[in-house]
Amino acid sequence: MKPYKNKKVIFDLDKTIWNCFDKHKNEIWAKQLVPPFTLESSGNVVDDVGNFCQLRSDVGYFVSEVNSRGIEISFLSVGARLNLPMEFQPSYLLLKKFGLLNFFQGDNKLLYKTARKINFLSDDIFYIFIDDSESVLSDLELKQNVLAIDAKNITTWMGLIKKVDNVLNKID
Repeated sequence: MKPYKNKKVIFDLDKTIWNCFDKHKNEIWAKQLVPPFTLESSGNVVDDVGNFCQLRSDVGYFVSEVNSRGIEISFLSVGARLNLPMEFQPSYLLLKKFGLLNFFQGDNKLLYKTARKINFLSDDIFYIFIDDSESVLSDLELKQNVLAIDAKNITTWMGLIKKVDNVLNKID
């Protein structure tokens, strides 16, 4: 395998590491949540009008394990509210409230929905890219330096750490 100058794990956010719902339990996007947010004892984050966000089981463990291996972690999501600075974006605030923001030390991007994620990847970095979007996953198949993982197929994040280790050991 070609040597790369760096390796990164990149996460989509909505429907990948969390699922958000309105107060009637209809699925919504994180950008539709209304701050301020409260972390409840259930582990859910609730917004100002009763909508809520659930972190997928074991995501925190996975992110912590990847971080402990010294691998750069970033998010690249098209779930931004237009013209709102990053620190006020609902997704950013959710990562903070879930206690995950400090793990995301890479080049984080929260983009408007019309952006194509593939345009933000470099050819000299190896990526493990976790996303739920069929169109994004299809784009990523064209890149030889990307292992695309469909978030819809993740049954356990703890099991995924072994796959990440195996792939990254092959590119060292």
